[in-house]
Amino acid sequence: VTDDLLANLQLAHYVPESALMGFLVNTAIQGQVTDFIAKHASTFTAPESHRLIQALNDPAYEEDFFRAIEQEAEFSSCATENDIAGMPKDTQNREKRDSAAAMLRQVPEMERQYAGVLTQTESQYQLWLARMQAAQTTNLFLKMMWPAIENVVDRARATVVQRTMVSAGLTVLQSGVESLPTYPDPATGEPFHYQQIGRASC
Repeated sequence: VTDDLLANLQLAHYVPESALMGFLVNTAIQGQVTDFIAKHASTFTAPESHRLIQALNDPAYEEDFFRAIEQEAEFSSCATENDIAGMPKDTQNREKRDSAAAMLRQVPEMERQYAGVLTQTESQYQLWLARMQAAQTTNLFLKMMWPAIENVVDRARATVVQRTMVSAGLTVLQSGVESLPTYPDPATGEPFHYQQIGRASC
């Protein structure tokens, strides 16, 4: 069973590169595997748990996310240039065409910035987010695109927290509650709290 779980975790990384859509498939597979591990955590031997913990702490999942955002920006850039090339060339509507072209080009530009800012400090991220929100007030394309990006980001963050929690649970089962502080909650930076329910739980 452990070999199959590890194979499925690896399989998720090899989903054909298709930007955010491919990453969502990756996330769905990761979620199914971590759910199974959580439900059967007490059945794994120490060597099996160790292998699963290593896989769950693999930074490849987050690297997949950054790569997906960059790929999405590339796809958006190609689509943008195709859309602009198809716009009417009459001089009467040149100002409107140039304005629309500028807004379209801002979409992949902001996506590329986003891929970079996610690795920066919280204050830097908040500054960029304020700029993004301001840009949406004048750019309808950004306003339409951003909710889809936010949805993927929320799923990615939830999956990272889930993977960390399951890894922490396996570690506690093998090494005791005192090992829990080595697993800070990715959402808060604070250690997970242990609460016993019934016989044993974390």
